[in-house]
Amino acid sequence: MKEDYCLFGDLIVHDTTYRTNKYEMICGPFVGVNNHTHNCMFGCGFLLNERIESFEWLFHTFLEAMGGLHPKTIMTDQSFAMSSAISSVFPNSKHRLCVWHISENSKKHIRDLRNQDGFLDLFDHVLKLCHTIPKFDYYWNRLVTEYSCMDNDWLKKLYNLREKWCPAFSKDFFSTGILSSQRSESTNHALSRKMQRKVHKVLSSSHSNEVARALCEEAFNKLKVDVEAHVGSIYFSDTD
Repeated sequence: MKEDYCLFGDLIVHDTTYRTNKYEMICGPFVGVNNHTHNCMFGCGFLLNERIESFEWLFHTFLEAMGGLHPKTIMTDQSFAMSSAISSVFPNSKHRLCVWHISENSKKHIRDLRNQDGFLDLFDHVLKLCHTIPKFDYYWNRLVTEYSCMDNDWLKKLYNLREKWCPAFSKDFFSTGILSSQRSESTNHALSRKMQRKVHKVLSSSHSNEVARALCEEAFNKLKVDVEAHVGSIYFSDTD
């Protein structure tokens, strides 16, 4: 995995939406894309909480394992703790927010707006199709004006983060063609059944170190394939 990271680690995706059911641990894979546009996993960490110091520990550990090589771009969900840790550990890396997660979060924060006729189409256009700043400004102003939501707190916070998610502000970022998928499944849902038995088998093992190591390696290799396939369905678009 370190060899893959040295070659293809300019951009990494870190997603922490999966939870192991029994232990409620947070699974955070580090995923990239290789020169064949196939997804590849560089590593995976498990956390007990989502505090800033926990993410800092995870990122420092990952960075040390990868020989201190910083990625050019990191794509994540809307986690304040993760964002703070990225600023601390990867100060020179570009931090991007996944618009798929933004769309999912909108279901909780602006549910009433989403139920209004035409709002979702316009909101989706703002998230994904504004490739110039004037175009973004036009459609954003149209959105908040037509639906009288200029004072909505969640939308104001989203606007303040626009440079991290709007395509118009990402032209100078290395992104290797990554977009957010329009598929309706989350990484959590896609991985849960595939990962649960493997993670449980490793965490609950009381065998010798050699057997435990073999179990861990077997589970991780299978997990690696599953994560590469399913995280890719959320973040990676086809590239020619």
